[in-house]
Amino acid sequence: MIDTDNLKPINDTLGRAVGDATIRAVAHAVRADDMLFRWGSDEFLLLMFGMPEAEARRRLETLNVTLAKTSLPYVNAPISISVSHGLVAFNAMMELEHAIEEADEAMYKRKQVYKAQLKQVEKQG
Repeated sequence: MIDTDNLKPINDTLGRAVGDATIRAVAHAVRADDMLFRWGSDEFLLLMFGMPEAEARRRLETLNVTLAKTSLPYVNAPISISVSHGLVAFNAMMELEHAIEEADEAMYKRKQVYKAQLKQVEKQG
């Protein structure tokens, strides 16, 4: 599971066109062989078939590095695009529903850590 960080503030301050471009940037940052589904307003279900778990984890860990290099149309100033993610391996399609639930929970926990870090930075700045 992938959740786009700070999409609401992006929409609220820069407009929906920039928010939509942010979502497209996240979608384009994954490899073409992956199956990507929009799962919610700013969440995606990403299925990486035939990939060892360690490689999938490495790819997700470097996704924010890729997104940090992304520039968006309609925006003159740099914009910070990042995602929180949760990863769970599964071996059979009948395990998929359970894997999605676990990945969503893991992603939510990462999201909470990210928000706490942002609050800490805001307090210091």
